[in-house]
Amino acid sequence: KTTMEHIRLHEILLVIKTELQGSLEGLKNLKYTYYKDTITSSRIDIITTKVKNQISELEKKLSL
Repeated sequence: KTTMEHIRLHEILLVIKTELQGSLEGLKNLKYTYYKDTITSSRIDIITTKVKNQISELEKKLSL
């Protein structure tokens, strides 16, 4: 890949990381909304964990 392709890919990954980080606030709000519903709350926890894992993976790729 060319340098420009690498730069563009890096920029795209940064945007994805930023959007995923922003989604964590929405998930936190949903968790608060559904705090009485243990099943939904647990599903939100699972999604939150998956999003955090994806953010970590993106950070590793971006640091290369």
